[in-house]
Amino acid sequence: MFAAEAAAWRPRCWRHWNSRSTTCDAAIAGRGIALVPTFIAAGALQAGRLTTCLDTYQAPPPALYALYPPTRNLAARVRLFIDFLVKRLES
Repeated sequence: MFAAEAAAWRPRCWRHWNSRSTTCDAAIAGRGIALVPTFIAAGALQAGRLTTCLDTYQAPPPALYALYPPTRNLAARVRLFIDFLVKRLES
């Protein structure tokens, strides 16, 4: 496959699970590649059931959202907690 073809290639379908371990299990079962933390895939990597690929790829940082009901008067503790998360996760 040439570089131009590789850049244009798109998988036929996407699978998305909320569980990283389920994603890892799908990769072990041969369902495709998976982007999971090393600590989740460590056992399968050591046993040779998985191998790394795209080692130079840098995944975008995950998004985190604070959801709360719309209200004029947000509880002080909720506002403090949100401010704490923002400050903590910025660094």
